[in-house]
Amino acid sequence: MAIPYAANIGLGPLTLADIFTILLIISAGILIWVATRAKHNMDDSSQDRYRHKMERFEKYWILVAIVSIIILNIALVGTTPQTVTANTLNSLGVSNLQTQCPYAAPGHYAAACNNVIQQDVNELLPLQNQGKIKIVVVYAGQWYWDFYTVASNGTLMAAKNLTVSPNVPIVFLLTSVDVNHDFGLYSPDGTLEFQTQVSPDYVSVFVYQFSHVGPRLVRCLEYCGPGHWTMMAEIYIE
Repeated sequence: MAIPYAANIGLGPLTLADIFTILLIISAGILIWVATRAKHNMDDSSQDRYRHKMERFEKYWILVAIVSIIILNIALVGTTPQTVTANTLNSLGVSNLQTQCPYAAPGHYAAACNNVIQQDVNELLPLQNQGKIKIVVVYAGQWYWDFYTVASNGTLMAAKNLTVSPNVPIVFLLTSVDVNHDFGLYSPDGTLEFQTQVSPDYVSVFVYQFSHVGPRLVRCLEYCGPGHWTMMAEIYIE
């Protein structure tokens, strides 16, 4: 069974955009309706009645907006990256992963996080050796992505052409060696499948399961300097 990300249950970026657009059109229609019913030449009593009517309408509209936001959040809470990652790891018996690296001066972020990443790799390694997950370590820097797979003994191995299998949860362990980056992964048709923040002094943990084969383009989605636009890589799903 696929990990229940929004994209895997039919709520990809385009579907969510459609929902937003429909709500926007409804809101605009209501505002236009209110505006066209406004009266400019009213006596005092009429204006007073109209004002009270609009005050009631505003309360109802605010209530509808609040309820809509709550419903959408409840509907999507199980598909958010943080929830999916936590639920997937918990279901596999993993609850001990470390994310905070020791303090380090600029230029030493990678070294500070190496031990934390290795601890997390050792914690996840039995699951990978059982074929339940695949571990991918990602170091981001100006302006590159370095990928590493993990050998059966826990050794990190540089992956020039990273290839992973579909229908297997991939546990990404990501950190930055310099400034903030954002790991954005695009499907072959150019749709953003997922993205997650990559920060120095911190190890981001992100679980994702690919459902379709084909190359994926990785781009940095947070401006990180003049070479930001060149910060691209590919992952192959096969």
